[in-house]
Amino acid sequence: MYGFRKHSGYYFWKGKYMSIVMELAGRNLNTYYDRNSLIIRRHDGYREIFSDERKVVLENILKCAAKALQQFHNFGVHNDIRSNNFVTLKEQDELEPLTSCKLIDFNLSKTIGQDNVTNDMER
Repeated sequence: MYGFRKHSGYYFWKGKYMSIVMELAGRNLNTYYDRNSLIIRRHDGYREIFSDERKVVLENILKCAAKALQQFHNFGVHNDIRSNNFVTLKEQDELEPLTSCKLIDFNLSKTIGQDNVTNDMER
């Protein structure tokens, strides 16, 4: 979690539950990929042809998702990894390569080394 700090403003505890405050995000990675795939498609009259740029878009998405996941795994385990749980930054231009994304939806996540932390599924 890039920017994760131990002071108020980023997260707070209510009993044994942690709440995380995050900035407003852009699109999820699934939507980002779909929109970028549309941009780099073309037709030759008979079939769709996908440019090599589509591979680059997918590589950038995977690198950003891996970085966000690695950062969170320093603190815990997410338990719900899917493209809809990663979002682009709000200022991300669709036509520019993806350089950063954020991991969201921590409902099923567990922190590492804290026995007093639980999730809603354990109630």
